[in-house]
Amino acid sequence: MTIAELKKHGHTATCFESESMIGGTWNFETSSRTSVYKNLRTNLPRELMAFTQFKMRPADDPENGSFTGDTRRFPSHAEITGWLKAYAEEAKVNENIRFSTEVTNCVKDGDQWAITSVSDGKESLDKFDAVCIANGHYEAMVKPTLKGEEVFPGKVAHSHDYKCPEDYKD
Repeated sequence: MTIAELKKHGHTATCFESESMIGGTWNFETSSRTSVYKNLRTNLPRELMAFTQFKMRPADDPENGSFTGDTRRFPSHAEITGWLKAYAEEAKVNENIRFSTEVTNCVKDGDQWAITSVSDGKESLDKFDAVCIANGHYEAMVKPTLKGEEVFPGKVAHSHDYKCPEDYKD
């Protein structure tokens, strides 16, 4: 969204994305860092999740456009990921994204910003006039130490580690 808005206003934008594809925390299939689980549906209706200029319409909507979802009001993680991919394609932002690239340093250097990044084991340094930060703050879990945890006979797990109900069967 940020890249699309910057481009709309005439700016050149570069996004550094540590994942291999669009979707961030919604990427259940490709991200080991996500808290998303197999059967997750949002707790917000699609009307609130969507962008004003790119609706998230259910599949049975005659004005559905390029995205097809299901008819339920609360979308699944797969639907959100698909919708984000469709938006990125329509807004033509993929060419501005460096996928599988991690930013390791961001410092002010005179009137520019020096960004150090790593992709495929190679380090790069780029300079930019401005920086927008979207740091993925939902990927790091906070796991408290529980009194008696060491003697508890069962499995102690954080919700971040939950991926599918089959893992907890019997």
